[in-house]
Amino acid sequence: MHPIGALRRAGRRLGTVLLALLATCTLVTVGTPPAHAETTEQYLRLTWDLTNLDTEDAGQEREDQYRRFIGQLRDAAGSPMAGVDTNDMFDTPRGTRTNRVVEVSVWTINGRGQRGIHHILYFSLDDMYLRGFTINSVNYQFRDDSYAFPLADQVRRARNLATAPLFNQIYDGSYRQLDANQQRGGMPYTPRAMRDRLRELGNFTYNSRNDYRRQLAYIIGATAEAARFGWIRNRIAAVLNHGYDPNYEDYPTTLGNFGMELQTHWSDLSRVAHDTSGGGTSRPVNIDGRTYSNISQIRLGTGGVPPLVPFLALRFHKP
Repeated sequence: MHPIGALRRAGRRLGTVLLALLATCTLVTVGTPPAHAETTEQYLRLTWDLTNLDTEDAGQEREDQYRRFIGQLRDAAGSPMAGVDTNDMFDTPRGTRTNRVVEVSVWTINGRGQRGIHHILYFSLDDMYLRGFTINSVNYQFRDDSYAFPLADQVRRARNLATAPLFNQIYDGSYRQLDANQQRGGMPYTPRAMRDRLRELGNFTYNSRNDYRRQLAYIIGATAEAARFGWIRNRIAAVLNHGYDPNYEDYPTTLGNFGMELQTHWSDLSRVAHDTSGGGTSRPVNIDGRTYSNISQIRLGTGGVPPLVPFLALRFHKP
């Protein structure tokens, strides 16, 4: 055997192997985003399929679809919490006022039996707040939206429009404005109830805007709040499947006072998680008579409190 020829053949084989490895690495890098890494996209589109709310024997499918959607929503905004070696604690983005938006197209069957996108929701990825929505091709925006880029401009760029679409300004998006009497905790999340709330919201107009505040609070509970709190996600997922939550003796169908108070103490619970992740202490937070003092209680439910994971913490919370 000629030594030079053998070397050349060996070199060609080695080169082929290296090229194959390089191609594999390239496919992994491009095609598989890092697990639980917040998106780098300026404008992200997601789909929420609720066309099976009236379908018999579709409970498990509804639960699976809902959990998958909420996971996508949470992963778009969240990254692993620093200093915590678990896969169930996340933080909102490292920057504020990044102007990133996630658009959620909600597929439903309306009262006329028409299947389609009857609602579009727009969330800020900085803090998972609902900024606005589109119903029957008319756009609305909460009055207290104070992000650096107007939502209309972001939609224009994402859809490559010549001019920015009109967004009608309505009331503030706070729970004080949407649910002043705190009734949302008693609103069930059964398939029929969710169908009815969405159909009601389909009648939203600027002139009738004050009639649909609670429906908006209800939808926020099923989207942004479920992405923040695994407890809320789990409750709604179970009710969509079984018609009630079988994990509790009273078979609840609502979020109750506990779920409602979680929604208004997100910043406080985020502070507890961050302050105690390294063994420190923090001012306790009372949620419907249950006290959370450390990250172990948030994660594991130690001390007789329900666990809240997966938990998406507000990175820039109140001190």
